[in-house]
Formats: sequence, C-alpha cells, structure tokens
Amino acid sequence: MGYSARVSDNGHGSVFVTGGGGVLGRALIGKLSRQDVVCLVHKHPVDATHVTSEAGDVCLPYLGLPEDTYRSLARRIRCIVHSAAVTDFTKPDDEILAVNVDGTNRVLEFAAAAGVPVYHVSTAYVQGHAGHEPTSYERSKIKSEDAVRDSGLPAMIVRPSVIVGDSVTGEIASFQGFHFLIGLFLRGLLPFVPAMPDSYIDFVPQDFVADVLAELIRQERVGGDVWVTAGTRALRIDDIVNCCIENIPVLPNGSALTRPYMISQECYERLFRPVFFSTLPKRQRRLMDRAMTMVKYLNTVEPLPSDSSELARSLNITQMGDPRATLRSSLLYWAQSEGRMPMTAGL
Repeated sequence: MGYSARVSDNGHGSVFVTGGGGVLGRALIGKLSRQDVVCLVHKHPVDATHVTSEAGDVCLPYLGLPEDTYRSLARRIRCIVHSAAVTDFTKPDDEILAVNVDGTNRVLEFAAAAGVPVYHVSTAYVQGHAGHEPTSYERSKIKSEDAVRDSGLPAMIVRPSVIVGDSVTGEIASFQGFHFLIGLFLRGLLPFVPAMPDSYIDFVPQDFVADVLAELIRQERVGGDVWVTAGTRALRIDDIVNCCIENIPVLPNGSALTRPYMISQECYERLFRPVFFSTLPKRQRRLMDRAMTMVKYLNTVEPLPSDSSELARSLNITQMGDPRATLRSSLLYWAQSEGRMPMTAGL
C-alpha cells in the first residue's frame, strides 16, 4: 500500500461517481451525504437529496452526455470514483471488455479534461488463481488497471474482494454472485461444492469498502493501490457452510440443511460432470453450471493480500468486523428478503 496526498485544482467541487446505482456505489453515496455528488446513470436515477443524476454511458464519447454538459461537469468536479463495471463474468466477452476496459478509458479522458484524480474500483482477483486461466472479467480488470497507471493521472486503485451486504444489517442494493451460491445451498440445490473445505472465500462488507473510499476522497489521498480484503481473516468454505447450518438450520419445506460434499475441481471435471451431470434436471444443470463457474473463481488456496487493517488505522475509520458476523447478517437478510426465513432460524 502506498499513496500521497494531492489537493485537486477544483477544490470543493462535486464528486463524480460512475456505477452509483450498484452495490458499492449506493453504499458510498450514503457515506458522502455532506458532499455534492453527480452520478452518471445508465438506467435509473439515484434517489438522494445530495445527488444529481446525469443519464449517460461510460462506453460512449463524452460518456454519452451532451458536450456542453460534459464540459460544464469537467469544470466543477473535484474527483471521479469509477465503479461502473460488468461484474458478471458469465456475460459475453465483448460486453465485459466494452464496459470494463473501453469504459475506463472514457472515464480517464474525462478525468484528464477535468484535471482531477480518479479512484478506480478494481478487484482483488487481478492477481489471478493458480491452476486456471484468467476469466474475461479478470483480464478486463487487469487491462483497466494498466490503463489507469499508463494515463499518468493522479489515481488510486482500490481492490476489494467479494462485496457483501452491510456488516450489521446485511442490507444490499442487489444480490450478487455470492448470494446466488448461498441461495442455492439454502434451497437445497447445491449438493456438492467443487472446492476443498479448507480453501478460502474472501468477502468484505459494503460499508467498510465505502468507508475506505469516502475517507480516501475526503483526505484527497491518491497514488498506488490498496487491497480491501479480509486477507488472513477470510473464512474457509467449511466455515461458511457451518455458519449457514448454524443460523438457518431448516429449509422452508421443513427439511434440515444437508452439508454439501466437497470435491476437487479436477474430480468434478473428470468424474462428476461427464458421468452424473446429465442425470440432473435441465434447470438444475443450468444453475449448477453457473455455481461451478463462480466457485472456481471465488475460492483461493491462500489468503488474498490485504491492507484493510492498516487502512482503518491510517484513515481513522472503524476496523472491519468479524467475517462470521458479517456473513450471518447477510444470510439472514437474504433469507428474509426472499421470504425463506423459517420460524426456527437462529435469530
């Protein structure tokens, strides 16, 4: 981790945010309640008194804005938070690259025109996984980071791991891939996991990542990159399964949660898939395909790098809480939101 302070030429101007309607974007906007925020929105405006929404598209020239609006915004913003991205790595390659790489280049053009720093939200998975080729999503994030560094602009690259709901309430703007996996398990649709029980799935609560970003902006710190992850505190897959069983032990149909079998990815590819996969119903095969892709991407043999504890100290924010408590909050929020909270759940 390394950064230096820089005061933007635009002083106390607006914070320009892409991806403001997403999970991290909404959490960050809540932390910036005392600042004027301009959100570039693709579909729906952001509903907050301190936010102005501008309809646009990061993939288009001038970010899809009228040129006069683009020029006007460039004169009055103080920094850019670029969090717009395609995070679903099952999307077509051209769609992922268009948004994550070309979109980043358009944002950098805007930052250069405005003469302001960029806080670029990347992913902790740019370091790759041993044993498999990078996904299109990972490649796009690596290329977008390269673009930020090559731009010569003052910038901070922020690398969160899997972002889950609020650490206390579990609330989240929209359920993500991690929730999809947990949901399959809690519905009894994930009989096995293609990963070893002692491998890690690193996740961080949205409020902690938003706190980090908000303070980096407030203190105008740029330069280098930071890893916002659980690191050595990350839960192993077996811990996550235990947490599910302890907190939501009974399925909505009254049957007990069954611990999934843990098998190696090699066993899944060479044995289960060719022999048993065709026996599953078509819908479950589709769900399992998506789940297997996600598990392969999310689990790591070693903990991810982490700057979280040092960031909390240096930025004077609350340290990230116990991942087990965060997971419990997310589990219960998911179950309540989906109407699948049985009366016997561990509330």
